[in-house]
Amino acid sequence: MKKILLIEDRKERQKLFSYQTKIDFDTYKDILDNKIGQDYQDFYESVNSGEFDFDNYVVVVVHKSAFNGDTQEILYKIEKSCQERDIALVLFSGGVTSNYYEENDFFKKLELNSKDFYSINLELFLENYIKNGVVELLILSYGERWKLNILLNSMEKINNFIFNSKDDDILYDEFVNATDFHLIETLDIDYSKPNIEDGWVYLSEIKEIALSLKKYIKERIIYE
Repeated sequence: MKKILLIEDRKERQKLFSYQTKIDFDTYKDILDNKIGQDYQDFYESVNSGEFDFDNYVVVVVHKSAFNGDTQEILYKIEKSCQERDIALVLFSGGVTSNYYEENDFFKKLELNSKDFYSINLELFLENYIKNGVVELLILSYGERWKLNILLNSMEKINNFIFNSKDDDILYDEFVNATDFHLIETLDIDYSKPNIEDGWVYLSEIKEIALSLKKYIKERIIYE
């Protein structure tokens, strides 16, 4: 199993977090390569020289302002290396005011506040990777109910899309882009699947999607 790489220049912050939450980073050493202290300095030098090997990692997590005056240059090198190897990237910082997530066919990226990253969600994220062998970045933002949060955010956009649509035939890509429906498509949930013909879908089928997702959400809110 490939590891998760964590780059943290503020050793005391991680120590305080570990004390407050009782999370012992050493218990995750089989899957977590925790670069703090001298290990952080060694990483800094090796990635700056282009010698660091990213191939053994599935996720790279970096304090966004960890590299002093070289921050932008180093972050560019890290992100480029992640994109080339299909490695997910997480950036955390006290200056991030709202969490941001993007995903395409080859790359996943999450930016979040340091307090959100250093929370119980980090333990949930690591435990999920150990148990399922799958990287679910949004657990870092939303915790155990990460699927439900994706659905709720997307449902609002779907409802607005339906309300504002005036045509019966809809370009499916237009619907996906306007509602972040691609995130729902990655979830292992039951919903009404549309019949897409030459890139088009009927508005009535989008309404069926909305109804099936609404039913799923209600069931999860009641029973979870």
